[in-house]
Amino acid sequence: MNSTTEATAARARSVVLSGELEGPDSPKISCLRVRGFRSVVDVTLQPGRLCALVGEAQTGKSNLLAAIDLLLDRRRAVAPEDLTTLAEIPLSIEATLGSGERLQLDASRAARHVGEPPPVLFLPAAERAGTLVAAEPADAIARRALALLREALAEQTGTAADGSTTLPAASLVDGLEACCLAGIRGLVLLIEEPELYLRPQAQRYLYRLLRTFAQGGNQVIYSTHSPSL
Repeated sequence: MNSTTEATAARARSVVLSGELEGPDSPKISCLRVRGFRSVVDVTLQPGRLCALVGEAQTGKSNLLAAIDLLLDRRRAVAPEDLTTLAEIPLSIEATLGSGERLQLDASRAARHVGEPPPVLFLPAAERAGTLVAAEPADAIARRALALLREALAEQTGTAADGSTTLPAASLVDGLEACCLAGIRGLVLLIEEPELYLRPQAQRYLYRLLRTFAQGGNQVIYSTHSPSL
């Protein structure tokens, strides 16, 4: 963890970084089924409030995150590259929310929402060196979380003599601390490989932050190759 991250941690004494994932809130997504999305043939997942997708490279972890983002973001349309090459498996993404409501997106390329989908913020690895997300989120909660992450990135950039691939990694830690302190609640946070460019001790601290954020009424789903996460 660099000096900026350590200083932020010292200021954030009110962030609780322990305890089990217990509480009155159910996961925003309690059950998910993805069929025919990119490399995902047919996968059913029951994520908790904190869910790690672990596996070898090129096994579809990132595609599962992208599928959730596609389902929850009303503005997104299905792109040709989102369809599997297996014609006998049409695209279908379904989710049951903790409230019991259901969301579905099928091969007709129209998402049908029963009730209101939870706000989503997707942090793909390829985008975190810049804006930290692939697109500006529509929901106010997600925009607030993104603003805090961008503020952390700006602070990291301002303290560095030149550009560094470690800056987005450190800003993710600092930004997540800020989200916990700000009381961000009700968000589905999707992160691809949050451990990138972080030292092992910083990865462990980030994991504790992810747990704290999930405990605060959010759901965190991330892909990782790190034993620490």
